[in-house]
Amino acid sequence: MTDSIHVDLFPDGGTVEFIGVDHRLTLRFSEGDVVTIETEFALTRPGSTEVLLDPDGDKKALGEVLALFGRRVTGAEIAGHELRIAFDDSSSLRVPPHPAYEAWSYSGPTDPRTLVISMPGGDLAIWGP
Repeated sequence: MTDSIHVDLFPDGGTVEFIGVDHRLTLRFSEGDVVTIETEFALTRPGSTEVLLDPDGDKKALGEVLALFGRRVTGAEIAGHELRIAFDDSSSLRVPPHPAYEAWSYSGPTDPRTLVISMPGGDLAIWGP
């Protein structure tokens, strides 16, 4: 059984409107949510097996993520300190914690803004409603 931490992720849904890559991967959504991924993560596309990608690694491999542009979030959760996001075409992202680095962060659109950071080692720092 996986421990699930309740944080209201993507309270209004949202569509991927921006994908940015530098030493991290940034996804911005139509409703104001932002996800930043700084370590290795898993992407599963419809009809494919899970692919491991690293935003600080081979940038060409991150081209797989472009297929998420325009996709709508259908579900999101934090399970076992891992961020999981599902999309309307059956794609999914899975971002596990990292032992030495901040793996991911989520910033929500609410006021006051929800902020969740996956700290080194997997603990979560959570601010907001």
